[in-house]
Amino acid sequence: MISFASSVLQLALALLMSVQANTATISDTMRQQAISIATQAISLATQVLGTNTQNSMTSTQNSLSTNPPVSGATSTGIPISTNSTAVTLPVTVHDLVANPSAYVSKKVQVSGKLINKGNYFLNPAFFITDDTDEFAVNAWVPLEISTTPNGSPNLPVTMNSYLNEYLVLYGTVVFQPATYYQPASYRLQVTNALFMGGV
Repeated sequence: MISFASSVLQLALALLMSVQANTATISDTMRQQAISIATQAISLATQVLGTNTQNSMTSTQNSLSTNPPVSGATSTGIPISTNSTAVTLPVTVHDLVANPSAYVSKKVQVSGKLINKGNYFLNPAFFITDDTDEFAVNAWVPLEISTTPNGSPNLPVTMNSYLNEYLVLYGTVVFQPATYYQPASYRLQVTNALFMGGV
């Protein structure tokens, strides 16, 4: 079973690498479907592999070294990331909505469209959605850009830059206690955001 799960994981990662390499030549629908299939396959494989997942993902990345995954923040691409202390779990928006407590304090990768259901400046409410489910997301860049006297922006992007875009988000699921403005909720604390395809 471990061997089979490793093979599934390798195929799923290869599919993501193919999507990344051909992002300019495939449609948004095809890209979304491929990512969804790969994410589900990776999720199933990681459940079987358990603690062996990090080693399997690392060896898979090595075997795909002729077309390595994107690492770090870029304006395009679909990365698969691991680090020395924890595995980044590929999950779907539905996974997070269905059982958020299972992912608290875990590093996850989720894809979908970023939307705002609140007042952007007064009380923003950002969510990642797959058009069926929605999961709350904390802002990871400023809402607006401050400018210097000569008109040059101090910061390159705002949350508005990501709104209504299809993204791959990396981060940690946190439980956020109730505040005066918002009820208690599970949320994604984003550490990295990548556009799915060209900008």
